[in-house]
Amino acid sequence: IVQTDNVSASHGGTVGELDEDQIFYMNTRGIPRSEAVRILVEGYFEEVVQRLSDPGLQALVRRRIAQKLVAAEDQVAEFIGERAGSEVAPAEGRQEDEAA
Repeated sequence: IVQTDNVSASHGGTVGELDEDQIFYMNTRGIPRSEAVRILVEGYFEEVVQRLSDPGLQALVRRRIAQKLVAAEDQVAEFIGERAGSEVAPAEGRQEDEAA
């Protein structure tokens, strides 16, 4: 679901927008928006975590990421609300494009 090649880099860090089509797809499968966002964010980190050779370190990093996401729940909720209010559902957008 996560396409890590759709990112841009700045100062050695990777920045990417969450794909609304991916979130929409997960919503249609019964995954709440907040859970879909969490899954996508964790997915961005997972590629890096898998490069760590120590399984214990991998587990520690995954726990820390999960803790940070819990600590940032208010910011995630704000992001979700902003994006949900400003985006057209992907299926609707495609229908309009096809009609044009």
